[in-house]
Amino acid sequence: SLLRGLLPSSLNSSATSTSTDNDHGSAGGRPPPGHATHVQPLFCSAFPQSAPTPPVVEAATLGLKPQTPFDSAVATAQGVPAPIPQPSAVCEGGPGFRAVQDPSFLGGTGVQDPREMMQSPPLPPPRDPPTLGQMLSIQDEDLLPPGFQAALERVRAGADVMPRRQLDAALAAELGPSWRARLAAFDPAPVAAASIGQVHRGTLHDGRAVAIKVQYPGVAQSIESDVDNLLRVVRLTNILPKSLFVNNLTKVAKKELALECDYEYEAASQARYAALVAADPELAPLFFVPPIVPDLSSRGVLTSVWVEGVHIDRVAELGQEARDRVATSLLTLTLRELFDWRFMQTDPNWGNFLYDEATGRINLVDFGASRDFPITFVREYLHMVAACARRDREAIIRHSINMGFLTGEEEQVMLDAHVEAGSVVGIPFGTPGLYDFATHSTVTKRVTELGAVMLRHRLTPPPDDSYSLHRKLSGAFLACIKLKARACSPGQLWLLPPWSEARSCSAAGLRPGPAHPASPRASLNSRADLDDLRAGAIDPGSVEEARLAGCGLTANDLATLRPLHSLRFLDLGDNGLEYIASGFLPGFPGLEVLNLAGNCLHELPEDVGDLPRLRRLGLKGNRLTCLPPSIGRLRALVELFLTDNALTALPPSIGGLESLVKLQASFNELTTLPPELARLTRLELLRVACCRLTHLPPALASLPSLSWLSLAGNPLAPEPAPAGRGLPPTIPFTDLTLGQRLGCGASGEVFRATWGAREVALKLFVGEVSPDGRAADEESVACALADPCLVRVLARTAEPWGLVLELVEGQPLAAKPDHKSLLRCTWAPGTRYTLAVLLRIAHSVAVALAYLHARGIAHGDVYAHNVLAGPCGKAVLCDYGASFRYDRRQDSHYELQEVRAYALMLSGLMQHLDIGFSDMEVALSTQKALLALVQACRTPDPAKRPRFAAIAARIRSFQLSSKHAGATSREQAAETLRSSRVVLSARSEEST
Repeated sequence: SLLRGLLPSSLNSSATSTSTDNDHGSAGGRPPPGHATHVQPLFCSAFPQSAPTPPVVEAATLGLKPQTPFDSAVATAQGVPAPIPQPSAVCEGGPGFRAVQDPSFLGGTGVQDPREMMQSPPLPPPRDPPTLGQMLSIQDEDLLPPGFQAALERVRAGADVMPRRQLDAALAAELGPSWRARLAAFDPAPVAAASIGQVHRGTLHDGRAVAIKVQYPGVAQSIESDVDNLLRVVRLTNILPKSLFVNNLTKVAKKELALECDYEYEAASQARYAALVAADPELAPLFFVPPIVPDLSSRGVLTSVWVEGVHIDRVAELGQEARDRVATSLLTLTLRELFDWRFMQTDPNWGNFLYDEATGRINLVDFGASRDFPITFVREYLHMVAACARRDREAIIRHSINMGFLTGEEEQVMLDAHVEAGSVVGIPFGTPGLYDFATHSTVTKRVTELGAVMLRHRLTPPPDDSYSLHRKLSGAFLACIKLKARACSPGQLWLLPPWSEARSCSAAGLRPGPAHPASPRASLNSRADLDDLRAGAIDPGSVEEARLAGCGLTANDLATLRPLHSLRFLDLGDNGLEYIASGFLPGFPGLEVLNLAGNCLHELPEDVGDLPRLRRLGLKGNRLTCLPPSIGRLRALVELFLTDNALTALPPSIGGLESLVKLQASFNELTTLPPELARLTRLELLRVACCRLTHLPPALASLPSLSWLSLAGNPLAPEPAPAGRGLPPTIPFTDLTLGQRLGCGASGEVFRATWGAREVALKLFVGEVSPDGRAADEESVACALADPCLVRVLARTAEPWGLVLELVEGQPLAAKPDHKSLLRCTWAPGTRYTLAVLLRIAHSVAVALAYLHARGIAHGDVYAHNVLAGPCGKAVLCDYGASFRYDRRQDSHYELQEVRAYALMLSGLMQHLDIGFSDMEVALSTQKALLALVQACRTPDPAKRPRFAAIAARIRSFQLSSKHAGATSREQAAETLRSSRVVLSARSEEST
């Protein structure tokens, strides 16, 4: 109901487009009765088109679900606003915050349409607001004006779908190139499409039908910006009241959306939910959760067994007996989720409940919004529901304060409305026998009136756990209302175990104990989870991950983690910890990832070396002055992050880290590096920028795998004067017109801009320093460059500090490396290059690096993501954030180390070479020569590697020879074709 004030103009303007778009039908024909993942967007077209990178604004998980009586009163209207009074009621949010029943608002001018605002610069538009229609489509019909319901029913009509090529590329990237071989049949036409992905039907070789959900590329990466854009629209339109605490809503939204985009999390949740249902003798005959197919599932693809059924709202067309049975089943499941399992699927979308009339069973799908609830929260919530059912004013207020729904300082008018709303919606819980939900609209209307009062006088946002909980409880009650069911009342269900103890204890003012054994849990994600662990509600042997960054943990909290002997991932970052007790870390012998960044540690315990399987250790942003010698015993360690500490030296034992590939130690007090680093034969990246290094050990020059070295901001060599160009001018920032953001990195953000009549790029530094070095060093290097294969600086700005660069119309060759790919860039699925384009890119980068090293400048960050290339292969090297100067007469080995980085980039390019049939012989010959060049550049002895000038010359010779051979080959092919035609013509005449 909150969105009733947000949606009128957008819904009014979109109704026409919805009906027009949907005349074309959905991509897969009639929406199937089977596996439905998400409701289809309200504003969409069904034609195949590439799914854009910023694809969603999933408003549903903002907690902006339509508020119902249950939402406002079971939680005693604890800060989640209730429906807005009708009609023409104006609330605090401004003149646009009016009820949709106001005819003048429906017809016309009102506030600016948020969709129009998001389509006009400078706000980049998200793909669509798909779940807005979903939220209203489950609203109480009495609260919506006539005509809205028909439009909302078209929510599921269809959505943008990926074209076949993009679909195949996405599946290959997630499941591997042989994914199709694992299926007996696959239908490329989606049977359903929504905001996050689309669903296809397939058949396994054992004959089982499956639903394959494929996530749109870029969805997960766009969450932050999409939610922020929605928040900006809300603020610009002044359409929501300040008392709504929108910032709190968006914080919760980002966290929930990130989980919904993680199909691995969803698969684990679905398997867990299936086990809970199957183990419950009451629920097992009523519900079914389809099994996951692990071999066809990943972080971006989810495959499960196909199930049939109609969306639960269609049950309203059946007889009273069926409606009553379904409603009672839903209420039983919902209460079991919350009060028994404390694990709930919180998305109430009708399409997630598929009723199979033949069996009378409800098939459950889509578990992306599943989550746990802390036992302390559930118990207190149970007390509050009991107080609402008894209409106990004092208890309602007391428990509301305990949970954070009230502060205790509210005015009397707020307390009165709060208590009355809770008492009104407590009626179903206090009703014996069957409760007729067809009469529930009177409750809805009363809470609507009370909601406006509470919205004006609230003082605090609700606890984070309440948003998703109320979304689900709201949906369960609205389903019963939609079905006009006479169901077993929640209060009657509540009399049964396991909640009977809680009810009797609540009436006596006592606190109930645990009702059942500790439940398995794969991950701890909050302080509330830690409380559950401490209370015995979680089986410690089942926990493999503890993601507890920023939870304000203390040494006592760490002691609670000691029983987690199966832990593989432990994140304790940003907790302000001052020490780690001796004996704590060895208690996790299987630990693979340990993050202690952002604390206040002065030292590490000696037993940090007793973690035989540790692969990644994060110590960034502490106060460490030294490392214990035992760190050298971490033989499996691959990544070590020491940036931003006070280390004066690295221990010689660091040479024992035989598996180390990545070492980041910038922004420390290091004056030298230990010669034992020469034993790190697998080390590929070494970042020691902005330390106090005056020299490096000579053995470092012979490291066989070192490819990326950052030394910026160290007094290693005197800085030569800029050569080749004069210093560019400094211009006022007001001379520039800022456009869209093109990208961001460690040192700053890059925007498209206009300078007079010229299109340019503008890099704005985020500060004086970055993880790669100092902005002043980057500016010094960038301003000295004048080569067509390097991005050039045209001017500078002082306030804010930035560089005006030439605008390069091209795209990065690949995406930045991540923890999964380590130091290798990830290439987009389906990326292909012709031989001519590949050679032009390779030659341009080699020329750029030859230019830099001829002037004693190391780029420091030679990756494919720092190369911008156009469709014809015109490429430039950019981003000098890690660049540093050196004395070429003494330290020429820096160039030879960077040659290996170039070879790795060239190797990645060659994996995407598209060899045509007509020039296959030429391409294969050139490919063989390129492979030989890559091998020469990667030889373990850096002294034997070619320099960039020689590399550029060799690639240029490949270009010339391939052009000549290609022309000769084409002439020979043409001559062969002509000869063939003559022979065929002669034979034809003879035959005649």
